[in-house]
Amino acid sequence: MISRASIDQVFLRLQEDAENCSCADCNCPSPMFASISHGTFVCSMCAALHNTLGNLSEIRSLLSNDWTLTELKRMVSGGNSALKEFVIHYEINGLPIHDKYKTRALALYRRMLTEIALGRSFDEELLSVEEGKISIDQEEENNWFKGIYSRTKNIGGQALQHLDQFSEKTGLKSATEKIIKEMKIEEIKGKTSAVFENIAGKVKINFGKVSDKTVKLKEDTFALLRDIEESIESGIAKARNKITN
Repeated sequence: MISRASIDQVFLRLQEDAENCSCADCNCPSPMFASISHGTFVCSMCAALHNTLGNLSEIRSLLSNDWTLTELKRMVSGGNSALKEFVIHYEINGLPIHDKYKTRALALYRRMLTEIALGRSFDEELLSVEEGKISIDQEEENNWFKGIYSRTKNIGGQALQHLDQFSEKTGLKSATEKIIKEMKIEEIKGKTSAVFENIAGKVKINFGKVSDKTVKLKEDTFALLRDIEESIESGIAKARNKITN
């Protein structure tokens, strides 16, 4: 278990970054809560709104004694500065909390933060700005409609032939073909791999676009967390020795 003093030490270190001294969502000063899912500091009012998001945003009081080492690493990996850069890039910074955190962009951000906190590289293909703005709910709905279309294709040869004949006579076929064409993922994206690489590079730059001071702060705080981890492991080893002896 991490001591209260160690938890406070981590948060005090992180709040040397001025961005972490105000709410990530509304800029209210002296936030006393954190969104572990996003590695950000938020005020009590915004924390209450985050709680309505269900499992998309896990909220914890900074005064809680229940912080784990993994959760603290997530806070160090994130921070308000990184999230703000990310939402500005995806042009969702003006959205209300309920909509902003339900976008594909921030779903990707949560996955990215998990990998970074675990010390792993993030290799997932990143989204374009327009794709990032799509609501998770909207995406699920689109997938449902695509599923309907997919199942409709397998209704049966004879029924489809009749439908095809009727479509040609009424002009519906050309309109349907146009819709189907628009449903193709490649054409919805309308981008080449070169453009995708450019977008990916830009997002990665924005995600890491922090001052030298902030980078040093993260490095120092990770060093502090390593010391805490070693202290915990040492304590466990001593306890085991006492039990075995």
